[in-house]
Amino acid sequence: MSFVVRIDDMGLLLEKWNELLMDAGKTHENTQNQQVINDIGLEKWQRIKWFYYCDNQNGNTIRVYDTEHMASYGRTKQNGDLFYLETITRSKEHYERVICRGKNMWQGEEANPENQQSLRIQFRRRSPWKMYAATGCPLRGGFRPLPDGVHFLREGCVYRNIESPPNRDVRMQYFEAMNQLPSFDLDLDLDLPQILPPFPENNGRVIKMRGAIMEAKRSLHDAIANAKVREWAEKNWEVDEEGFITSRFACWLYCCIPANPTIGPWFDTELCSDTHDVSLRAFDQNVGIEKAKLLREEHGNGPLRNLLPPLTEEGN
Repeated sequence: MSFVVRIDDMGLLLEKWNELLMDAGKTHENTQNQQVINDIGLEKWQRIKWFYYCDNQNGNTIRVYDTEHMASYGRTKQNGDLFYLETITRSKEHYERVICRGKNMWQGEEANPENQQSLRIQFRRRSPWKMYAATGCPLRGGFRPLPDGVHFLREGCVYRNIESPPNRDVRMQYFEAMNQLPSFDLDLDLDLPQILPPFPENNGRVIKMRGAIMEAKRSLHDAIANAKVREWAEKNWEVDEEGFITSRFACWLYCCIPANPTIGPWFDTELCSDTHDVSLRAFDQNVGIEKAKLLREEHGNGPLRNLLPPLTEEGN
């Protein structure tokens, strides 16, 4: 299976892998382009934090898709083609992009992806990275428009499928955009007010926290990648003692999703309503960004209450 992973410390990742294998009493064969592994954290290459990860019934691989990086570290075959580690090139597998391959890491039940305790699954869960399925990997703020049919909406966020078909150019475009943009602290054109004006009596309340209020606040903090938006949300946290969130705060967060896709899943995880469907799907279909931009300036919950559909058994 294939994944897009964000790795901030490659050395720490490999140490964790060795620890997991030792705890499982496993020995394995590991090959890697050592210079690439050693230099990936250097200042020149600190921008490269997004990688392509695959695992199968035998082991795993990490791939780098980056033109500048390959030009600096690629080894040359007789025909002039560049590769990091493996000279065998199959168009479907892109082996020339592999910088690290583990073999004989697991077998049998240890490799069973349906077994949540298998070593293969533990590698996915316990590695120090952020992992997304390659069939639904996130796009960052500032990402250029993509070819028609390549990106799609899921849970209110823009995602992209780079696994199938295994197109080298598509993956190159994706990873170079992810790794060459500035850091997550993008200068977003969000026009966030420093402090929202006082919110009047919260009549006609619609949206509330599904669970503990402070836990939801912490999870929102973790979900917001952009420092400016995160600081703003801290200052303007509008949730009353019963866990109801103001409609304008919900709309402000909703408007931030295109540039901060990780906020999207927080909506469906943390927000609910006794009377209305407040899922991201409901927001996308019945509110949308343009209306949300207007509603985030409103001082009452009525307009949002009128737009969102009543809660049904299907929407519950």
